[in-house]
Amino acid sequence: MRSISQRQIAKKLGLSVASVSRALHNAPGVSAATARRVKEALEEHGYELDPLLSSGLSKVRRGEVHHQTIAWCSDIDHAKMPLLRDLYASAESFASKIGYKIEHFHFGGTYANKLNRLASVWVARGIRGVLLGPMHEQHRELPFPWDSPELAWICIGDTFRHPDLHCVRRDTRADLEFGIRWLLEKGAKRPCFLLEPDRYYLFEDDFLDAALRFHYEQGNPGKEPPYFEITPERSVALESWLKRHRPDGLILPGRLSEPVERQLSRLGSLPRVQLSPDATRPPPDNQLDFTARYEALGSVAVSTLNRLIRNQVTGIPEARQSVLINSVHSSYSS
Repeated sequence: MRSISQRQIAKKLGLSVASVSRALHNAPGVSAATARRVKEALEEHGYELDPLLSSGLSKVRRGEVHHQTIAWCSDIDHAKMPLLRDLYASAESFASKIGYKIEHFHFGGTYANKLNRLASVWVARGIRGVLLGPMHEQHRELPFPWDSPELAWICIGDTFRHPDLHCVRRDTRADLEFGIRWLLEKGAKRPCFLLEPDRYYLFEDDFLDAALRFHYEQGNPGKEPPYFEITPERSVALESWLKRHRPDGLILPGRLSEPVERQLSRLGSLPRVQLSPDATRPPPDNQLDFTARYEALGSVAVSTLNRLIRNQVTGIPEARQSVLINSVHSSYSS
């Protein structure tokens, strides 16, 4: 807790407030003796500097800011999202070609003061554009200072509901619609949607939406929808669910965990749709795979943000624009 202000310290030491601030942030032009006096006085009176904001301001004062930096922010370290490795690589490659450097940030929780501090760091460092997402958790809203006149925003994926930002995303809904048609053409009458949310959280909303839409289009509003979320503790429930629904086609986000795959093997060789191919093994017969075009998604996101920055379009847009990137599909038949 700050028990004394920089202004009070400046008055006590006979210095200007600017001199105290520069000493505190290791700015050039401040003697070692003055810097030591200031820091000792602040420590003596229990002044606690916000480390996140201090880091950003110190770089500004030392002239270490890369003025063409883009912030990429999520709620989890991007290194922990291996499914999106190609997305990050393509965006960073394209950004470098047009004169930008991407720097990754992540936050835990959604406290407004934490996200406001993060935005303050970006502005202090001369960052003018922010890529948001994909997120690990579903957020209804994020309390960033959206109306900041300094920052342009692009959302990657639909991972929070408010506000409506310009968005670049994989067209997962089109993939699912194509997959359903493919199964119906194969003769399936009871295709079912299975999802492991811990592994494939990015698909959760689109899977549920597609399952419900198909369910009602088939005229079955009073019956149980053909959608099941698989968790380790629901293996018995899955067995019962499969017996009730008797699926003759499967729509999956990707290859499921081995225990679930063993359960599904008892159904026989059903036609299946996978939104993420399994690179570790050859695809079985009677399968339709989709491959996301992450190289396009990353470059389009950076290009769109670059346009906003150059045109000084900041804050929440009056009309949201969404760019949908189609996937590549491959089918395997016996």
